[in-house]
Amino acid sequence: MNKDKVEQIIKELTPPPVATDDILTTPILEVLINESWVATDEDIWKAWTCLRKINGEDYHGDVHPLAAPEQIWTGPRVCGCRKCQVNVEAKHRPN
Repeated sequence: MNKDKVEQIIKELTPPPVATDDILTTPILEVLINESWVATDEDIWKAWTCLRKINGEDYHGDVHPLAAPEQIWTGPRVCGCRKCQVNVEAKHRPN
């Protein structure tokens, strides 16, 4: 068997590479604790008022209290961006 034939067989038997995004079925949820990103479950992640990431990307949006997940948290938030501050009561917003 020559080298070209062996390479062809190997190529046929080797599956094509799969992009990571294609095999990720559940999101990776992380929260910032003491300057370290820590993986967490969905309930804690949704209620976290500090910085959050989803699949390694910064997330800006609503926070839901653990005791009432259908409600939106209106208390203070660490992130001062417009998306994170939209539901925060005026008295809790940064200047």
